[in-house]
Amino acid sequence: MVLLVGPIPSCHLPRRPFGQPLSILDVPRTWYAPAVGNRFSFTDEALGNLEVYAVSPTEVWQALRAPHRVIRHLGDDAMVVYSTTRRGRRLAILLAEADHTDNDWDILSARELSDSEAKRYDEAVGRWRTRGGG
Repeated sequence: MVLLVGPIPSCHLPRRPFGQPLSILDVPRTWYAPAVGNRFSFTDEALGNLEVYAVSPTEVWQALRAPHRVIRHLGDDAMVVYSTTRRGRRLAILLAEADHTDNDWDILSARELSDSEAKRYDEAVGRWRTRGGG
């Protein structure tokens, strides 16, 4: 995690006697870099599963970085991401949290969406777009 604390306007700093240093508790709030996000990596098994389902690693990366994703959490340490590649192929990508590390995910498998999944995905993305999200 990247923690950026940086220049805080003097009006937001607590009053301290001259020469006494500020502690981390004196910082009014935490600032995070916008680039902080999830990290993804392929397991050896995942690469084999991709071959079975005729999905390329490039398609998985495109789908994980696509602007319109639907995420279904399967407990605290697993999720399925429904998304599309640049060419419009709809994928379901199964992820598991890597060694219980926040924002670090192992890609386990990816496959094309079934017809019913594609319909639900299109409905979800359509609702998002009509609300002004894209």
